[in-house]
Amino acid sequence: LKTILREELGFSGLIFSDDLSMKGACGDEPPLVRAQKALAAGCDMVLHCNHPEEADEILAGLEWSRTPAFDERLARLLPDEAESVLSMEALRAEPRWQRAEELLADIEGFRAA
Repeated sequence: LKTILREELGFSGLIFSDDLSMKGACGDEPPLVRAQKALAAGCDMVLHCNHPEEADEILAGLEWSRTPAFDERLARLLPDEAESVLSMEALRAEPRWQRAEELLADIEGFRAA
């Protein structure tokens, strides 16, 4: 991630891990070790979606400090003016949101939150 994605390809956005609770990512390592390795590899955020009890273990043991580079990448997620951040109600009224919901409804087994 650090060499290819950041240096060679010049990607400057946030990097999220894959879901570290997935069977393919688990191996024999505990959740905390998987999270530490993902951050060490260059992820800015780690995802652990399917076992909330393990998320507590990660949060209790993880030592991580925000860097200025992380803060810059995070800040680019927000619009220039905080007033323009949409509420969930306004977001759901957006045509692109509505179209995405229509497309997802066509996927068998998908349920919108």
